[in-house]
Amino acid sequence: MERTYAERIPPSTLTPYDSILPASVPDETPTVTSTILMIGSAGSGKTTFAKSLQAVQRNGIQIRETRTLPLEKDETRPRTDAVILFVDLHNASSLLTLKSNIQHLHSHFFLNGSVFIIGSRAEKPSRYAFSTSELESISEKYESPLFFCDLTDTEQSINLAKRILKNLELLNFTQEGTLPLLLKTLDSVAFSS
Repeated sequence: MERTYAERIPPSTLTPYDSILPASVPDETPTVTSTILMIGSAGSGKTTFAKSLQAVQRNGIQIRETRTLPLEKDETRPRTDAVILFVDLHNASSLLTLKSNIQHLHSHFFLNGSVFIIGSRAEKPSRYAFSTSELESISEKYESPLFFCDLTDTEQSINLAKRILKNLELLNFTQEGTLPLLLKTLDSVAFSS
């Protein structure tokens, strides 16, 4: 079942290089016009994180949520610009769901760097249902950023939302000729601290 959290807003007028460099003001939230598909089992934090994304975004973001892939064919569904895969670190079946869902994603999402993996409920490592090295190997195999976060902590959730929106802002310029390799380089420089 797919749910929508916001209406799509037409893209704002941006010059192609407005936000390629890190923002000079650390609290500045990027402007993004994208559709994000959030995938994960119940209790993995999708809804909580969707609220964080909505709280920090400035412009036109549409968030859709589902538990599993593939989605039914729907000609009216907007193009998906990014995918966020959620894994509940306290639930072993959540990892199996991730492995199943990732197989259904089209390769262009990985080539464009628009797949993110979030390990939720990261606050208590003693309760993890599986080793985080499994997630790390999936992240490396698909070259997708992996984040561990306690999504119930508002500050952590908001900071992660800002980071993902910054990546999406950079990805929007891929459509105007910016190479994904350049974006990965900028990402490693911009978020290395």
